[in-house]
Amino acid sequence: GRAAACAGRHREGPWAPLARMGEHAEQWAWRHARALGVLHVAYFAAFTAYRVAARGAHVALVETLWVCNISLLLYGVGCLLRSRRLVLLAVGVNAFPHLTWYLDVLLYALIGKMPFGRAKYMLWEGVTLLENVSSLHHAWFLPLAFPLVRDLGGLDWRCATLDFHVLVLPLYVVGTLATPEYVGGRYVNVNMVHSMWKDSHVEFFHQFDPTPEYAGTDMRARITYFFVAQLAGIWLFGFPCFVALRALYAAATRVWPPAPPPATKKAD
Repeated sequence: GRAAACAGRHREGPWAPLARMGEHAEQWAWRHARALGVLHVAYFAAFTAYRVAARGAHVALVETLWVCNISLLLYGVGCLLRSRRLVLLAVGVNAFPHLTWYLDVLLYALIGKMPFGRAKYMLWEGVTLLENVSSLHHAWFLPLAFPLVRDLGGLDWRCATLDFHVLVLPLYVVGTLATPEYVGGRYVNVNMVHSMWKDSHVEFFHQFDPTPEYAGTDMRARITYFFVAQLAGIWLFGFPCFVALRALYAAATRVWPPAPPPATKKAD
């Protein structure tokens, strides 16, 4: 019996989900959640307000629909509500956008190129320093989230499957039906619902783009692009990135293992 219990704990890992952590351990995991929630919600409100002032309400509100922006609000609300599911979803959904952003920044520093184009907006003409600063959550969001994710039992596969689609698909549908590719001459293409990102130099991505004579005008072409490129892309690229995110998370938690919750006093 003892050997089987030890084997079960080994398969499960050192940080079991909250359902098996016990009430005291669960309270310990959420000990800093309120501060994290306030920080993320306040940051989301602040950078949205700044972009409204800098670019106008239309551009700012459209760009708010980016997955990487919405996930800030989702993470903050998850912390305030102590919702493990919302917190892990907010982290897992950023596997593709944030990891490719990291690669772009690293490769630009090494060879002067951004093959994915995910961070190239920072070099666009007319982009201000404060706009770039307001986008740096791409750099700090995951490292800041990892300690709480660790204490909540780690990333589970539901983040990359059912829950992922519950968040992403509505954003893609809204973006396809209600957001333009350009607003006042500014390229937005939120969540790449119109075509793959224009700064990407990976030609494989662009082979699914709607043809020029249909792009932006023919709803049939946009719906075809949505199903072929977006849904296939979620699994062809998003899921492998989630695997890479789990590996990065595992490496980070090995370097910085969790502190055990303080022992509870037994009643006399």
